[in-house]
Amino acid sequence: MNFSTTHASGSTSQAANIMEAVECGSGLLLIDEDRSATNFMIRDSRMKQLIAKEPITPFTDRVQELATNGVSTILVIGGSGEYLAVADKVYMMDEFRISDVSGKAKIIAPTMDELPTKGEWATTRRMQSGGFTSFPAGSGTERLEVSDTGFIIVGDEKIDIRALHNIATPAQVDALALMLRHMMQHTEGDTSEMVRMAMEKRGFEVIPSDKPIDVTAKITALYAKIAVEGLDVVDTGFFVTMERFLDLPRQIELRAAINRMRYVTWEGV
Repeated sequence: MNFSTTHASGSTSQAANIMEAVECGSGLLLIDEDRSATNFMIRDSRMKQLIAKEPITPFTDRVQELATNGVSTILVIGGSGEYLAVADKVYMMDEFRISDVSGKAKIIAPTMDELPTKGEWATTRRMQSGGFTSFPAGSGTERLEVSDTGFIIVGDEKIDIRALHNIATPAQVDALALMLRHMMQHTEGDTSEMVRMAMEKRGFEVIPSDKPIDVTAKITALYAKIAVEGLDVVDTGFFVTMERFLDLPRQIELRAAINRMRYVTWEGV
């Protein structure tokens, strides 16, 4: 499936968020029922009988499947008992005291309805090199900026990182921008001669525009390089608006920033 929108619903946003977390290697999902999309989290037996062609598979039907794939879930609930049948452990807070009520929960909700066909959770896509560049289209000058409003501007991209709440300091944002630019040290085979010359002077590799990029391998290699040479290896000194002191973000934040780029394309493998 190839689906894209700039105005996703709550259920679509939450599904995409979980898929991104799984792809980035997360082994634990922390979910609060109060902050979740109800039609994504649950669909009870009566609603299943009423709506036969519901396109959304509720999270209740996938949570055990995720667990068998190494992704656990801690879910805080208070309004729906649909998860009692699929929970390995159920703990209850009563007057600020916690107790294990797993046995009682299994009596109340002993089994789950028939589950859907298992999904495919393995990563099956690679990014095309075309568009993954710090040079705006037709320009021989790189563009890399960090805005005060929560955007990284690189090449033609304006990456919205406002929802990446684990980026804690401005120095991490600067590091994230410079790390993205460092990963973009390539030029496409059909680039103009002016742009090609400018990029080659800065140490960029010339590769075909349709060559896929293994993002996981690139990120792994970058962090290995930083571990040996230090974070300053990504700072070329070209971008004077960036601070000199950088904080290293987690790999998942770098992957999330790449996932929020609008001008790159992905292909299945």
